Amino acid sequence: DFDEEDQELLEEMARTSKGGAADRFAFDEDMDLDGLRERSRVAPFIKISFRDHEAKTAPAEGANARWKETITVPLEDLTSDLTPQRLLEMNDNIYVSLFDEVHIRPSNASRRGASARDDASSEGLLEQRYLGQLSIPFSTVYKAGRVEGFFKVMTPDVTMGYSVNRKKGGYDQVGSQGRGGRSGWAGMSGFAGFGGGGNASGGFGSGGGGGNSPRGDDNESGNAAFSTSAQELMSQGASATYLKVMCTLDPHLPAPNLDVDIVQADESGKLVRHARHWLAKMRGWHGDKDGFESREDRIFEAMVPNMHGEHIFLPRYLRPEGQAPPSDELYRWDEGGAPKPPSGDSTYGYRQDVAHCARFVSMIPFLDDFKAFKEYEMWCTSGQFLDILAGDWGEHAVLLWNYFQWLKVNGKWPDRNRDDVQFYLVIGRAIPEGHSVYVLQYYPSDPRAAVFWNACTGHAYGAGDPRCPLQDVGCLVTPENIYGNTQRDGRPMTLSDPRIGGLDVTDQSRWQPFFNPKMSKEKRDAFRVAGSIQELELDYTRPADETTCEELQEQLEELIKTHLRGWREKLRQSRGAKTKFTEFMKIELRNRLAEVLEQLESNKVTSNPRPIDYSRIRQQTNDRELHAVTLNFPYTDTEAVLDKIKTVGAHECMHDDVQYLLAVHVVPYPCGIFSVWIYYGTALPIRN
Repeated sequence: DFDEEDQELLEEMARTSKGGAADRFAFDEDMDLDGLRERSRVAPFIKISFRDHEAKTAPAEGANARWKETITVPLEDLTSDLTPQRLLEMNDNIYVSLFDEVHIRPSNASRRGASARDDASSEGLLEQRYLGQLSIPFSTVYKAGRVEGFFKVMTPDVTMGYSVNRKKGGYDQVGSQGRGGRSGWAGMSGFAGFGGGGNASGGFGSGGGGGNSPRGDDNESGNAAFSTSAQELMSQGASATYLKVMCTLDPHLPAPNLDVDIVQADESGKLVRHARHWLAKMRGWHGDKDGFESREDRIFEAMVPNMHGEHIFLPRYLRPEGQAPPSDELYRWDEGGAPKPPSGDSTYGYRQDVAHCARFVSMIPFLDDFKAFKEYEMWCTSGQFLDILAGDWGEHAVLLWNYFQWLKVNGKWPDRNRDDVQFYLVIGRAIPEGHSVYVLQYYPSDPRAAVFWNACTGHAYGAGDPRCPLQDVGCLVTPENIYGNTQRDGRPMTLSDPRIGGLDVTDQSRWQPFFNPKMSKEKRDAFRVAGSIQELELDYTRPADETTCEELQEQLEELIKTHLRGWREKLRQSRGAKTKFTEFMKIELRNRLAEVLEQLESNKVTSNPRPIDYSRIRQQTNDRELHAVTLNFPYTDTEAVLDKIKTVGAHECMHDDVQYLLAVHVVPYPCGIFSVWIYYGTALPIRN
């Protein structure tokens, strides 16, 4: 007794099986259909991690999960010094991880297709399988008091052991081994939890999220196509995974006022006085006598401190001509050992295009100013940013803006038929980071085509996307002026509505300019605004050679193996189980895995990603189920790498015959930047 969906599930299991033989899964009278359906469903749960504390929800059922739970974790013990200064200096993140709980029954007590959850009394093991994660900076929660909304889950590019249910949306667990798919574990909808109890604890209300399964075969390729089209980006955004989360402190701990007065400035006194007046006016507009209705929590900036603590007029961080991104010449060496470019194609090296620019900027490590200098916010020039190789939202966005402007000025912007493209630096409020800086790609003739770029992640969002992380636009900045938003609703979705014209900065009923466009040249010159402080040309050092990358790969692999053994020994002290790595980690399969990781990097910088062939990996592992994910991040230090590996939770697998999969691939970028790819997971015996 089975229906069309059962047949589809069966065919999917056959297609993704080791042998690929459909007749192995033909329905017959003895097949346990309930067990087959049960095994295909996920049981997601949420794990909250903060410092050394962990807590998790109960598992839900299916892709449309609803938890509606409140989780509390201690902030500090009662003897801790919870002063505002110390709380601001805490550089910890709150990690919200998404897992699937799988019940593995003993091999002699189950058969393929048998239900794993229908007999709670049967012996077996509960496994957690990583599906994705999001992080919320503690400093954001502290400064805001409460953070709530739909948060995008960063899912692996490949999740072996799962496939996307295109009909319903969401992940299905497939057969003995799933295809490597882009994680569009979507379709979760629910309600936020409330509250948070305990003494100085964090309260987390976990609801659900939303979205649909990825379009076409994006999950098969391991990457969605790179695009600058708002429509395509919104389609891709609909396939993402979201969680609705509310996070607060109990009791509420008031944060100090972080607005810094312009005391020391490298600008004329007249300009400084005007900046103070403009900021006071903008911050005072809350539907008062002037009749404006800006939001009370809206963020406005006019001058920002440089590395020496001197305030600089914000537009001076933008060059009207832009700044040239790295060129392909950096990848062309006369001597041997030249690095392979991120695209994987040595015929042209490194392209000066939108995809490569966004990828390069996103691979520069992130570091919050306050956590680095602990006294004040500071903005670096692009050259200083590349020297330090660390920066926050401001540095990333400024560099990306200058790259985009250079592409436009030099005729390299891809929309050649859209020569009216304009770029703005966006000062606003986003989730989960709070105060943030984005880049706006805007077409005056078609506001719906606007795109907002998160330079730190390289992700772009169509302005019409209702779940764009940018929640409120405060200012739009050009090399000549600043425009303060005086509209009640500052969400990109509302501003880009052509019926409203909310992104038209020439409309002074909606935007208050720093300099009135009608101001005469003589009056403007009286402010003595100097030119851009950005370097005319950026100095790029060559990417690391092949030998250096191989050495780093080997170092990271050995480090991960050593710590994996240590983590498992602590968990299984009484059992003394050894940590084994799969026998298939031999030269041939290691090369296959390296090819997959290399192709994933290449797909990040192309609008036509090539499908990735996982069949040769499956052929090498025909006696085991693979449950593995790919991780990708900029390299900072080994501790950060280990933290990301530990988050996956694969070391907690208690199966007696578990073997581990591990492969590391390092891609060099100019200026000493590395993109690290890791393939990591478990290989379990196929259940009878």
